[in-house]
Amino acid sequence: FVGTAGLQNLDDLVNQELVGPRKSLKPLQLKASPSSQRIVPVPKGSLERGLARFSFADVCQTAMGASDYLLMGQHFSTIVVDQIPTLTLNEINWVRRFILLVDALYESNVKLIFHTQQAAEATDIFPVADKENAVHDEVFAFDRTVSRLQEMTSQSYLRKKWTGRGIGS
Repeated sequence: FVGTAGLQNLDDLVNQELVGPRKSLKPLQLKASPSSQRIVPVPKGSLERGLARFSFADVCQTAMGASDYLLMGQHFSTIVVDQIPTLTLNEINWVRRFILLVDALYESNVKLIFHTQQAAEATDIFPVADKENAVHDEVFAFDRTVSRLQEMTSQSYLRKKWTGRGIGS
């Protein structure tokens, strides 16, 4: 889903197909354990449906890390991330978090649906003109992220069983 029209199409998909009639996503808080001090806020989610929706700012522009993303993958079989901007080396911390997010969701076989502000392809989310002379490890790590994003759209991946803990765990 790309751009303003893509965001409307994504809204329609989430509201009509994934959430269902007369249902809604609500703010939630995830904790790794009852005694854990760390809380992962979920702006819109349904444990019953195994569905969560975040903006890019929610998951990549805040202080989140791999353990937070793994926790999300344990609780939700489908995650929607919207408003993904085109990233540059100036947003390297956001790039790092996006890479970690995709890695964690991939490991849990989460179905990831995303909306970008402009990028039509995963490779366009973090375009780097001169990869040969790039000095940041993230430039090369993002190639793996693109590969994972492409695999996550394949029929074989979509048929995989979600490896999260399940509802109510």
